[in-house]
Amino acid sequence: MPGTVTLSFGCAVAASTPVTINYYTPFNVGCYNYLTFAAASSVAVNTDVSVTINWYGDLGGYMSGTVIIYSGTSCNTASFYSGGGVNCAGENETSNSAYVSPSVSGSQTYSIGSQYNIGYAPC
Repeated sequence: MPGTVTLSFGCAVAASTPVTINYYTPFNVGCYNYLTFAAASSVAVNTDVSVTINWYGDLGGYMSGTVIIYSGTSCNTASFYSGGGVNCAGENETSNSAYVSPSVSGSQTYSIGSQYNIGYAPC
């Protein structure tokens, strides 16, 4: 039709790459100790990713800390200090939780995968 202009707009959508992050906690802990926790991603991350881990014991103990997986890597460890928040007689882990921040960076989307008990760090 004369005098009619048709405009077309297209948007390219980048494919998202899911990145699963597993986390590792000790099973048995005592008070006033430094304990190794770890987080490992399925591929190298494209930004610094913080994994906050909460540990709960069978005698009411609790500790929390953050493991940072640095950009370009896929694993890291951190020492959490149990302090007096864990029974000095020793406690076994009864539950845990973790969350990741950020949840998206560029084409990568981060999510928490599985939890494993460790006596040593996987990286």
